[in-house]
Amino acid sequence: MGGTVTRISSKLLAILALVAWNPVTVKSQENGWTWADAAELSFVWTAGNASTNTLGLKNVLTGAAGKSKVSFEVGGIRTQSSMKNRIANGTTANFTVTETSESELTAASYFAKSRYDLSINGSAYWFAGSDWNRNTFSGINNRLTFVSGLGNQFVDTDEFKFRTDLGATYTIQDNVAAGPTDRFGGVRFTYDLERAVTANSKVTSKLVLDENLANTDDLRGDWTNALTVAMNSRLALKTSAQLLFDNQPSFVDVPLLEGGVDLGNTVAAELDKVDSVFTVALVMNF
Repeated sequence: MGGTVTRISSKLLAILALVAWNPVTVKSQENGWTWADAAELSFVWTAGNASTNTLGLKNVLTGAAGKSKVSFEVGGIRTQSSMKNRIANGTTANFTVTETSESELTAASYFAKSRYDLSINGSAYWFAGSDWNRNTFSGINNRLTFVSGLGNQFVDTDEFKFRTDLGATYTIQDNVAAGPTDRFGGVRFTYDLERAVTANSKVTSKLVLDENLANTDDLRGDWTNALTVAMNSRLALKTSAQLLFDNQPSFVDVPLLEGGVDLGNTVAAELDKVDSVFTVALVMNF
């Protein structure tokens, strides 16, 4: 298991290094664009009677030129757990204990987002973007959403930023449980807030609500709140809490036992409506 986590860490860090490579930034600045890159890395490892490895990575690349802004965001969380099974052989007075270890993936989610903003007049702007995510433990194999709409930057100062936007969406979703691919139009509301607390710390809050117009009971929400404390110009420590809500969660296939015997049949079981993610990460700014 340790080798698997090491290989995953190496690949993700290599991708991060390519995204944040300085020559790319310099070349883009020559074309009138200025770029900023922030990478978040979190890793938790426990060992002993039970062992767990959790690796989290997020990278946000933003660019601005005149009235245009773009952003690209990728990330994921992966947790692998190992439990020890012990068996004793011999007699109660004389025995030996044999240990075996079983490792399995217990949580995994990945996402990618892109967005383009164009200032229209004053604080108003037009935007278009797309986002993809995969979370098989929540019943989603792939969910791809395209969005476009209008927004307004109500406050934009060094100490406080607040904006909202409203857009039309089109979503293509493949579920873990067997079934046809879902395609539907919808509406998305977003607010984005950033507030300075001290000279080296800030709080951020972002809410994304997606309404499925083909089935209005299918309301989804993503609410993330974070506190970031800068240690210097390059490094910061970020603590965040994310709540994911799905009023009509996906289904997964579970084994159906008949008289306590598994005959190979399955049924679709509905998952929970709420997922929560708490993260402490090291942020590297480029």
